[in-house]
Amino acid sequence: LLASVSKIFNEDLSFHGSLKKVLKTVAETGNYSLAECWLADADKQFMNLASWFTADEQVKEFYSHTEYFRKVSRGEGLPGKVWQSGEVLHWSAGVDDGIFVRAKPAEKAGLEKISAVPLFYNNEVIGVMLLGFSARVKSRFTLAGNASEFGKYLGVEIKRKQIEQELGQIFNVAPDVICI
Repeated sequence: LLASVSKIFNEDLSFHGSLKKVLKTVAETGNYSLAECWLADADKQFMNLASWFTADEQVKEFYSHTEYFRKVSRGEGLPGKVWQSGEVLHWSAGVDDGIFVRAKPAEKAGLEKISAVPLFYNNEVIGVMLLGFSARVKSRFTLAGNASEFGKYLGVEIKRKQIEQELGQIFNVAPDVICI
């Protein structure tokens, strides 16, 4: 999985194109019903849903019913709680602990469990990846024991790709100003 993720981030794709492809790869490799990536904004005030992937039609309905939930602050919802704590957290269907704001639509879509993994760069949470499990699809593996390490690896790859894109934009916008 790590080799596949690395290869994708090294392809000549936009940041969002790479992120979407990585989520697709993670979801397909683990047979997850959904994969989401939430990333902190530049001011680190909010975290936004940067990309998501699902091949499950019922889970696609979940996203159409939760369009209101695309931005969180620290401590808000499952992504915000992970951002605040820096720890892997889980939600299970039937548990109304208030942490997973989209619990009802998730249960309606057949999701049984969501695992939220912090993405680190320089020991700071820069994002959160959510992986969803449904009764219709049995996962091939979980990141359980390796979730923290995967979160660190993916966080570094995401940050590198963001910086690469930003530098590319600088060179494309001001080619005449930059002299070597």
